[in-house]
Amino acid sequence: MMKLMLVLLFLISGCSRVINRNNPYPGYCTEEPGSGWINIRYSDVAATPDGGRIFFSYAGHGSVLNDTPGVYVYMVEEDSFYAFMQTGWYQALPGMMEVSPDGEWIVFSWGKQIWKVKVNGDSLTQLTFSGENFYPRWSPDGRKIVFHVPLGDSAGIWIINSDGSNKHNIGQWGWNYPDWSPDGGHLIFVDWESNHPVIAYADTLGEGYRILLRGEELDIIQIDGLAYSPDGSKILFVGQRPGEGPMVWVMDADGSNPVPLANGWMPTWYGGNRVLYTNTSNGSIYVMDSNGCNKTPFIGDFNFLEGGAR
Repeated sequence: MMKLMLVLLFLISGCSRVINRNNPYPGYCTEEPGSGWINIRYSDVAATPDGGRIFFSYAGHGSVLNDTPGVYVYMVEEDSFYAFMQTGWYQALPGMMEVSPDGEWIVFSWGKQIWKVKVNGDSLTQLTFSGENFYPRWSPDGRKIVFHVPLGDSAGIWIINSDGSNKHNIGQWGWNYPDWSPDGGHLIFVDWESNHPVIAYADTLGEGYRILLRGEELDIIQIDGLAYSPDGSKILFVGQRPGEGPMVWVMDADGSNPVPLANGWMPTWYGGNRVLYTNTSNGSIYVMDSNGCNKTPFIGDFNFLEGGAR
């Protein structure tokens, strides 16, 4: 009964967040943009392909005894949490995580390097050892990992084999936040055009470049967090306008029909047609439909010392 009451409360809370009464996007549920960030304690969410495990970075709560930052796992069927990788206070949190297509490994950025670890916590493996490396993403066949280097002579997009071998550059400075197309044939990424962000497209050799979306046309000054839908028909991204906080957007794969859905950051697809994201208005992890409807709290305050009850 208690769990049912919590679910009902979450649903009521989630529905009340669709507050944009001047919504110009038929068929979508949008939100009024927020003014910025709050103290984000939950972020960088990643789900196994079967949706059974949700990994997330947790920054901790300074007022709670033994509340340790790190990566935690929510076991959906058991409705319970456990610590996956604890880092301690004042240490960099692992982030930008993604689970491999076979559900066996997680790749992430930690201490500016790329790492992987099995979903059971075994076989922690460092894959890069120099420079600054971020936003790793698995190829659809699980054999390669793409990531970006934002600064220095080696800035751009890089690809390595999943064992860390054959590291090679395929994109120039300014190409950031890459993601693979579901067929593995090309990449999308953020680039810059006359000091304005764009979402662009190229093949896995860095050729065939073309722009899908220009942020300037939407008054967007910052873009990150790109993610192809599993069927390749949609692309999630985070866009930020002047004086506003980050918003989760969705667009068609050809760059048409961009729609802002929610105040959020680091979105990822969940269960094929739903979206997990960090809600930047209250710091919890939410889930919503791909059109922005049915926004529902998914992971918020939890008491790990008492078994992880939400």
